[in-house]
Amino acid sequence: MAQTMSLRFNSEKKPVVLDIGHRSIKAGFAGEGSPRCIQATPPAVQHLLGYLVSSPTSTLSPTVPKAAEQAISILLRYIFFEQLLIKPPEHRLVICQHQDTPHSFQKILTQVVFSLFRTPSVLLRSCSSFALQCAGCTSGLVVDVGSRETRVCPYVFGVPLEHASTTAAVGYRSLEGYLQRRLEAQWTLAGHAMSELTPHMEGLVRKACRVVSQQDAIAARQSIQSLQSLQSLQSLQSRQSGQSAMGMETSPPLPVVPDLPYKFNECELTVRGIDRILAPELLFGTAMGGGAREGKGNIVAVGEEQESSVLTAIVDALMRCNRDCRLHAARNIILVGGTAGLPGFHARLLEELHSLAQVAADSANADDRMKDHPTRKALVCLLNCHVVQMPCAPQVVAWTGGSIVGSVDDLKDLSMSLKEWTEAGKQVVDQSALPVGGDDL
Repeated sequence: MAQTMSLRFNSEKKPVVLDIGHRSIKAGFAGEGSPRCIQATPPAVQHLLGYLVSSPTSTLSPTVPKAAEQAISILLRYIFFEQLLIKPPEHRLVICQHQDTPHSFQKILTQVVFSLFRTPSVLLRSCSSFALQCAGCTSGLVVDVGSRETRVCPYVFGVPLEHASTTAAVGYRSLEGYLQRRLEAQWTLAGHAMSELTPHMEGLVRKACRVVSQQDAIAARQSIQSLQSLQSLQSLQSRQSGQSAMGMETSPPLPVVPDLPYKFNECELTVRGIDRILAPELLFGTAMGGGAREGKGNIVAVGEEQESSVLTAIVDALMRCNRDCRLHAARNIILVGGTAGLPGFHARLLEELHSLAQVAADSANADDRMKDHPTRKALVCLLNCHVVQMPCAPQVVAWTGGSIVGSVDDLKDLSMSLKEWTEAGKQVVDQSALPVGGDDL
């Protein structure tokens, strides 16, 4: 009997893990450390996910159910039969989805998986819950620095606090837009159209952007301001004297980050060192980044900051939590998304949070009226926060968490089977909360 059970257990195929994102789709098998294939998300699927809603050049049209089913079936057929080389009825399916994934997409995806591919069971979870599982903790702030926006979701003992989730309109596309504006003149002078530069921007952003420390970032902004003032003064004096102003004061030195030559399609672009520094500063917010460290910080302005940044999203999420949940959630910072993998991002984010928390603690000692301010209470909780070291790159954290969950023995009990889906009226059951287990970090 024991031998029969062992053979039955070994004969079960590994579950398939899918991470469906706005820009890329990752697929592989549960229990493995990295996905087998990573491919760009097809435009038809991007339309279903709502990725093209904010694009000014896209033409929005209502979703046709049959067209949506066809787009999803073509994608899954390519992944199952050409990339993973599997028979879908023999493998359970674990799907990582973003929190803003439309319910219509979930419904059509589940219908295609069960009706067309006859998958035994499906486990639908949000990327943030899988990231928490990958981190090995049950409480923390999951910071997903994605393509269009940054989303922060607090978790306390495995339960997502959806009412406290916040978003900030900064992400990969912010960096891409900044560099594209800076390189527009070089690219057009070479005789190329701007549409030809777009496919190369992702690789350019990965190679060019460098996140520096607070002091270097402040020095870069001050150098740019001084350089602009000096150029304006030179231009004014040149017009007044009728000649070029020679021998004037030289421009201040910029932070030491070398220019990056980037060559493709017989065209060579040069990304200035100062642009390599200032592009990632959009993630932290210029006004919020410099004030607290230059002696001008005001913790009231932090909570009311109009400029979206990763920092404002974190502070807003903590402000929406009650005191007990705030203390648990602020302990761990879990970074997800390819933009969070930029060199120096982890250290800079932790430096920013500790700096803001210290300013909040000092303000309470200087002014008793600030002790009960909600922004100060949220910031003080970040004094002992730390960024969790993940076992993989930030862009595959959610997939790795799905691989861990898919390798557990009770996956069958956690998943929704074909029979349960049929009995539920072919509706998607919400399974967003993680099962509580393990010790909190």
